[in-house]
Amino acid sequence: MSLWNAREADIWSVEAMDVVHASNAGDETHELTGSENDDELMDEDDLDLSGNRLFPSDAHLLLVNRVLQLKASNHAAFSLVPCLQAVHDILCYHQPGHRMRQSDLDSIRRFFKEDMLYSVDKILQYPTSIKAPPGDNIQEFLLEALQWAACVAADALHYRTQLQAADLAADLDADLVPVAQSMLNLFNQHRQLHHLVQDMELPHVVDMFALHVNNSEYAVPVKDEPEDSVDAQDPDDQPMERYKWLAALINTFAGFHGFDAIVALLQRPGSVSFPLLNMMAAVLAQAVDFLTDESHDHHQQVVVPVLNHVMELVETDHERLHDYGNDRTYSSFQCLVNINMVRIMRYGHDRQRLFTQLRRIQCTFVLRMLESSSFNKLLSGVRECNKLLQDAARDRRDRSQIQALIQWIEQNDVVQRILRTNLHQKQYVQEVQGIMKVLTQHQFLTAEHLDMLWAVIEKEDTYEAVKTHMFELLGELAACFVPEQLNMLFAKLERRQERSVQDTKRLLTLLQHLALSDKELKMERKVIEMVWSIVVPVTAHKELQDCKTLTQVITTYADLAQDNDWDVLDDWLKKCFQELMAGQGSQVALLRLMRDLVKALPSELRPNNSTYQTEKVDQLIDKGLMTKLVDTLCVRVAAARKAIAAAKAEQVNSKAAGFSLSDEAAVTAVTDAAIATLGEGGWSYLDIIKEYLMTMRVLAALSGVYFDGHLAEKLWDALMVNPPYHEDQLQPTQTFFRSGFQGDKQYGGNAATFEHSTQQVLLEKHMVLQDASKVAFAAAKLFIDIFQKVCGMPQAVDGAELVIKSTVCDALVVVPMLHSTVWQFPVLVQQ
Repeated sequence: MSLWNAREADIWSVEAMDVVHASNAGDETHELTGSENDDELMDEDDLDLSGNRLFPSDAHLLLVNRVLQLKASNHAAFSLVPCLQAVHDILCYHQPGHRMRQSDLDSIRRFFKEDMLYSVDKILQYPTSIKAPPGDNIQEFLLEALQWAACVAADALHYRTQLQAADLAADLDADLVPVAQSMLNLFNQHRQLHHLVQDMELPHVVDMFALHVNNSEYAVPVKDEPEDSVDAQDPDDQPMERYKWLAALINTFAGFHGFDAIVALLQRPGSVSFPLLNMMAAVLAQAVDFLTDESHDHHQQVVVPVLNHVMELVETDHERLHDYGNDRTYSSFQCLVNINMVRIMRYGHDRQRLFTQLRRIQCTFVLRMLESSSFNKLLSGVRECNKLLQDAARDRRDRSQIQALIQWIEQNDVVQRILRTNLHQKQYVQEVQGIMKVLTQHQFLTAEHLDMLWAVIEKEDTYEAVKTHMFELLGELAACFVPEQLNMLFAKLERRQERSVQDTKRLLTLLQHLALSDKELKMERKVIEMVWSIVVPVTAHKELQDCKTLTQVITTYADLAQDNDWDVLDDWLKKCFQELMAGQGSQVALLRLMRDLVKALPSELRPNNSTYQTEKVDQLIDKGLMTKLVDTLCVRVAAARKAIAAAKAEQVNSKAAGFSLSDEAAVTAVTDAAIATLGEGGWSYLDIIKEYLMTMRVLAALSGVYFDGHLAEKLWDALMVNPPYHEDQLQPTQTFFRSGFQGDKQYGGNAATFEHSTQQVLLEKHMVLQDASKVAFAAAKLFIDIFQKVCGMPQAVDGAELVIKSTVCDALVVVPMLHSTVWQFPVLVQQ
C-alpha cells in the first residue's frame, strides 16, 4: 500500500474519498470508466454541450480543498501528494474530444502557477526545509512524492498536446512553464536531495510507478569506474552505479509520456509560446547525462524544427523572443541557444551542420539587436557577440571558427556599432571589453579599432563616465598589445597630458592599470617615464603630485620582477637622488618619492646584522644627500627671514597708512604676504619645510649611522633659534628633534638618531648658553621633555648618558635666563 493511502484517513474524510473512488480504481490504466448507473446519477452540470461527461464536480471541490490544505501546511511534503493525485485524476479523465470544465482547468492552472514548483523545490532541499510525517519510511516517502510530481507534469504536457488551437487559452502556456521548470529542477543532479542519495539504492516503489522505474531503455544511472583497482580484469570490480533515484525519476516522467509530449510539442514549435519552448528544451538538456542512445536519438527530432523556428523569429518577429517584464531582455533566448540546444545537439549525428546553423542564428540575432536604439536590446546584442567570441576562442583545435567570426565582425562593422552609444553603462562596457579583448589576443585589433576607441575619449562632448570606462578598457587591452600597438597608444597618451586635471588623473589611473597588467614587463620604462613626466615637473598640478601613482607604478614593477631583484627600485631611487641634488623638478614630489622608495626597500636582517634598506640609505647619505637636504632647507628658511624683513622695511619706508611694527595684526598680514611668495607650484613654504623634515627624519631613522652633528646644529639654529615663520611649531620639526634625543618608534625604534656628543652640544651651546629671547617655544618644550626623561634615569648609567644628565641638571642654574621665553608658557613653568 502507498504511504499516502496509509495516511489518507487521517487527512481526508471518508466522504471525500468516496467521491474519487472511481478515479483511484483506474490509476493503472489512466482511464476512468463508469457504469450506466453512474450516468443516471450525474447532474446536468457534469455534461458538456455535446453530452460528454465532465469530471465529477464534487471531485473538483476536493482538489480545491486539498490545495487549501497544502497552503495551510506551508507547502509541506505530506500535503503535496494528495493535490497531485487529484490533478492526475482530472487530467487523465479527459480523453481527446472531452472538454474540461472551466472550473477544473482554472483550479489546475492555479495549482501549477502558485504551488507545484515551490512544493517540489522544498522536497529537493531535503533535509533543510522538509517536514516529513513521523513514523514513515522517509526514503519511500520522498521518492513517491517526487514520482507523483513527475507523473503530473507528464500528464499536463500530454494534455497540452491534445488541445486544438481553438481550445488554447492565451496564457495557458505561461501556467505550464512552472510545471516544466519543476521537472528542470527535479532532474538537476546538483540539488541537495540528489547529492544526499546519489549512492543509495532505490527504496520500495509503489505499484503505480514500478513498471516505469526500471525502464532501462530510456535512462540509466551514471556508472563510475573503480579508481583503486589493482587488477583491471578483476570481475569483482564492477562499475558503481550512482544517481539511481534520478534515473528512476527520469524513467517515471518518460513512462507517463512526458518526453514524448515535449518532443511532440517541439516538433511544431510555432504552436507553443517561446518561454515554454525554452523551458521544455531545458528539461531535455538537463536529462542528457542519463539518457540511452535511443533516447538521445528520440530527442534529436526537435533540434532542426526548433532551430528553424528560432531563426524565423529572429529574422521576422524577434519581439516574441524577449522575456516578459519591465526589462524586456533576451535571457531566455540566450539560454536556449547557448546552453539548452548546445547540450542536446552534442549527442546528434550531424553536429557540424547543426552548430553552423546555430551560429548563424546567433550572428543574425546580434545584428538585429544592434540595429535597435533600446538599451536592453543593445546589451543583449553585445552580450551574445561576446559569448560567441569567447566560445570560439576557447576551441584551440579549430581556429576556423574564430577567424570566421572576426571576418563577420569586420564585414558588418560590429566594432563601430558597439562603440556608438551606451558607453556610460558599466555592464555594457564590460561586454564590449570582452569583445575587444578577444580581438586583441588573436591579433585582430587593428589601428582603425584603436583609433575608434581613442576617438570616443577625444570627443569634446564625451561624458566623464564614458572617458573613465574607455581608459579602463584600454588598460585591459594594452597587456595584449604588440609593440606597434603600444607605440601608437603611448603616442596618443603623450598628447593627452596637456588636457584637464581630471583627464590627466584618468591617464594616471590607466598607466597604473597598465603596470598591473604588464606581466612580461614590456611597458616598464614607458609607463614609469610617462608617470614621472606627469607628476614630477614643477608645473604639475598639486592634485597630481599629491597622488601616489608614481610610487605605486614603480613598486608594482618591482613586485613583478624576479625575487630579490631590486634593480627597479634602485634605478628610480638613483634618478630621484640625482634630480634632488641638481635641484630639478618639484622638490615635494621628489622628497615624497624618496621616502616611499626607501621604505619599500627590503628590511630583512642579513647575516652581517645589516639590511639592504640600511645599506642603500647609508650610500645616499655618503653621497651627500643629507647635506644637500639640510643646506637647501636652511637656504629656504634664510630666504623666508629675508623676505619678511624686506616686506616690513618696505612698509615702514613707504609709510603705509595704518602700518606699525607694534601692530601685531598688521605685521602678521605683511609676514603672511611675504611667505606666500616663497611657495613652489601649488605647495606653500611650510608644506615644503615639512617635506624636507619628514624625509630627513626617515633617512636618519633608517640609517646605520648617527645624524651628522654639524648638520644637526645647523638645523637647530635655523628652526629653533628665532625662527622667521613659526617653523619650530610644525609637528615634523618637533618630531625630528625629539627622535634625535629619544628615538623614532615609527621607523628606527628607541635608538636616538643624535649621538650623545651632539645631544650635549645642542643642550649646552644652543640651549643653555643661548640668548633666552631667541629660544623658540618648541626648543624650550623639548628641553623640558628631556629634563623629565633624564630625571627618571637610573643611578647606574653609562658615561655618555651621565654627561647628558649632568648637562641638563647644570642647566637648572641658568633657567632664569630663559624667563623671557619660559614664563610666557604656564605649562612650562608648572613643569
